[in-house]
Amino acid sequence: MKTVYKKLSLLFAATLLLFGILSFAACGHTHTPAEAVRENEVPATCTKGGSYDEVVYCSECSEEISRIQNFTEKKGHTKGEPTRENEENASCAKGGSYDEVVRCTDCESELSRRTVTVEKSAHTPKAAVRENEVAATCAKAGGYDEVVYCDVCDDEISRQAKTTEKAEHSYATTYSSDASGHWYKCGVCGDKKDFAAHTPGADATDTTAQKCTLCDYVIAGPIGHVHATSLTPVSAVAAGCTTGGNKAYYTCSCGKWFEDSAAAREIEDKDSVKTKATGHSYDTGWTSDDNYHWHKAVCEHTTLLSGKKLHSWDDGKIDGTTKTYTCTVCKATKTETVEVEEFVGARYLVKHDEGNTVTYRFEAECTNVGGKEGPGWSGTSKAMTIVAETASNGSVISYLYKQGMSVNFVIVCDRDVEDATLVLRAGAEFIDMRIDPSRYKIRVDPVSELDLIPVSDGGAWGAWDKDFLNYYKGDKFKGYYIDSWECGEIHINADGIKRVTGIADFTITTSLRLSKGVNSISFITDNDIVLGGTLEAVAPVIDAIKITTSANLGLYEPQDNGYGTHNAAIE
Repeated sequence: MKTVYKKLSLLFAATLLLFGILSFAACGHTHTPAEAVRENEVPATCTKGGSYDEVVYCSECSEEISRIQNFTEKKGHTKGEPTRENEENASCAKGGSYDEVVRCTDCESELSRRTVTVEKSAHTPKAAVRENEVAATCAKAGGYDEVVYCDVCDDEISRQAKTTEKAEHSYATTYSSDASGHWYKCGVCGDKKDFAAHTPGADATDTTAQKCTLCDYVIAGPIGHVHATSLTPVSAVAAGCTTGGNKAYYTCSCGKWFEDSAAAREIEDKDSVKTKATGHSYDTGWTSDDNYHWHKAVCEHTTLLSGKKLHSWDDGKIDGTTKTYTCTVCKATKTETVEVEEFVGARYLVKHDEGNTVTYRFEAECTNVGGKEGPGWSGTSKAMTIVAETASNGSVISYLYKQGMSVNFVIVCDRDVEDATLVLRAGAEFIDMRIDPSRYKIRVDPVSELDLIPVSDGGAWGAWDKDFLNYYKGDKFKGYYIDSWECGEIHINADGIKRVTGIADFTITTSLRLSKGVNSISFITDNDIVLGGTLEAVAPVIDAIKITTSANLGLYEPQDNGYGTHNAAIE
């Protein structure tokens, strides 16, 4: 029996060897395989397959009999719950959206994605407001729009027209009235409240009216009276030297005055019956003493005087060391002894208190116009001096419409100055004027004694206009031109009806330089713009110049060209 088993064992072992199941251990016994086990197992996932080793050990000695590596298939994804991504909230202004995404719960791979849109949300209303409100009055109802806006987007959600009831009347607190009665009136619609007939007061008299006792409405006017039966005559009184008089007239008990006893002509202006005092009678000639002049009375009041005033002395005339002053009003004279100044023309100075700054005015009509001629009009020099209503001395120098024509102010100055102000007072003649330094020259020259000798004595003074632009040239020219005027271009508007208009002051410079002695300030027409007829150039009429300075100035030999002799006047 053992032999049988032994043979069977060998056969089984051979079979196992044949199939690789049995092996022979190094120890020499035949392995008995145990149940196969798994080792080095790698689980399959949804992205890749897994693997494991199938190992058989000997159940007796635990020696590894066999090892086979097996592979497992990938398993499928496991869908998770959908989630939202890229979510944009919806509002009342626009819709929203989000991405609905499904991912694997194992590997988190994105399995699906779709965009889902969300409808716009409803508006969120604010509290209602009033718009287009029209206030109610007693005449008509009012109204307004009740409007609801969205609190989020400010869109108008609703608008509903509402009406308001008429307001109460606004009655005055004082009566309105007419002949029919009185009432309280609504100031808006004119409605009448508490209308009632007038309540008459006391009857009208000759001077008082009958009125309503409530509203003061005049129901009946004053009755009046007959003036002719209530008159009192007033006799005429003759006026005297100092007392007034009156004409004859009548007064009524009612206070009115009349010219006649029938009260037909009422005197409304009660002052019209008065006659003025005749006033005192005075001698037309002057009586004077050393200080005053006056007119004596020739009426019975012989002690009275008229027009008594201090003498108005002129600038005086010097003869040697004697200076004679003449009153410009009464022609009385006085004299004083003067010292002869050391420079030419000093006797013409018009002095003021030292240290003061004053403004001198020099009249153009008192300059030397000898040798000048108005082109084509006068033919004589003095005829260039014409009347002008707004001129400072009632006249101006005119007819300067020719190139080279000039007005020369020969000024005496008692010192050298550099900061005087020069103002030209000028106007327009016939036409509007536009004057500027490019076509009208203003020149300042120191004048030598020889230049001051009149033409009649062989000198130059008065003949400068013959060729004045060339008179001082080369070594002779010691002066300067005022090329930049502080007033800028001068515009003078003329009145075509009046001969001379537009006279005004124009500030030429505040840096006028004058030398001690005699200076010529010359205003020269230096253009050939033809204006038609005999008006051959553009030039203003010249009224005067004004110089503001602390120096003492005077006009050298003031001339009388028909408007009096005037030296410098201190304004």
